[in-house]
Amino acid sequence: MSTIYVHIGFEKTGSTAIQDFLDNNRDVLYHGHNLVHLDCLSNNDHIKLIGLINPANSEKIYQRLKLNSAQQRQNFKDAFSMKLQKQISNAISSNKNIVISSEHLSSYLNSEIEIETFSELLTIFKKPIKVIAYIRRQDKFILSRYSTWIKNGGKNDLKVSPNNKILQYATKLKMWGKVFGNSNLVAKEYNRAKIKDNNIVSDFLHTIDIQITEGLNVDDKPQNKSLDQKSLFILKELNKHLPLFINGRINELRGNIAKELSELELGDKVELSKNDSQIILNAFLSENIELRKQYNIDFVNEAIEYSNLKQKLEFNDSNNISKDDLYLVLAKLWERQQKKVLWLINRVNELENPESIIDKPL
Repeated sequence: MSTIYVHIGFEKTGSTAIQDFLDNNRDVLYHGHNLVHLDCLSNNDHIKLIGLINPANSEKIYQRLKLNSAQQRQNFKDAFSMKLQKQISNAISSNKNIVISSEHLSSYLNSEIEIETFSELLTIFKKPIKVIAYIRRQDKFILSRYSTWIKNGGKNDLKVSPNNKILQYATKLKMWGKVFGNSNLVAKEYNRAKIKDNNIVSDFLHTIDIQITEGLNVDDKPQNKSLDQKSLFILKELNKHLPLFINGRINELRGNIAKELSELELGDKVELSKNDSQIILNAFLSENIELRKQYNIDFVNEAIEYSNLKQKLEFNDSNNISKDDLYLVLAKLWERQQKKVLWLINRVNELENPESIIDKPL
């Protein structure tokens, strides 16, 4: 009998690595492991699930999908729903298991009603459904998300709110368990020291009972390098003068400056102080007590009483940034750009004068 596996993230837990694996190993999974990764959800198209469900906070999703009018949105829903249902039906008729992976499911669906709307897309097939969730300790999540936010044009300092629904793990998981059944919900901590082979892809495959065989590439290395502390601060300041968007459109003159800065490797990676980790974990203490009780994931022991705990975050990404650091970054960015310009000039010359490269070694 077919089983539908639904991987809901959460954010910052290696979801992209899992999705890249599913995209890149589609044929081997289908023929060798009886698993279907739906075409309509490939290559980041899983975001369309949110547009189909239409939760309360889906406006940004519609903007990304360039669906501005009510008619455009309805046409999209009709067409995408039909495509999704057809691909699931085809997989089930072939007696295949199905995997759906989208961290947006945990981020955007914030009520039982919204989760039930999603479940109705699957329960009509009357097949077992297993929900899989990975969660990351709140302090580590916040720091990782902050870094990503700065890469995407953020300008403000790091903040934490106990009302952040994404980090209310116990509350979120309880809703998913109520809709799909607690026995059908698998919740795991995202911690490389605790997952199988220290590899999120290997752990996910183990969770859905797939053996790693020859032909499956389970590399889960990050696609993008993280920024060091100096680069993070410099990018945050540059964002004030080089925004990601201008008049609602991507600022092409910005280029991929975050990637350029990540390549410089100017120093240590960003870390939170013990004080800041305690403030964040204490803010979610009641949630984490419930998380330990219901799902055996223990973030509570990390929130021990800290005698010197301050009331405000100490985090300051401008620490230890000197004028020399700024000049160094400017010089290295200019150098990298000039190398690209020179490469382009040489390439143009070669194309205009092909005889000049006949005798060049490959």
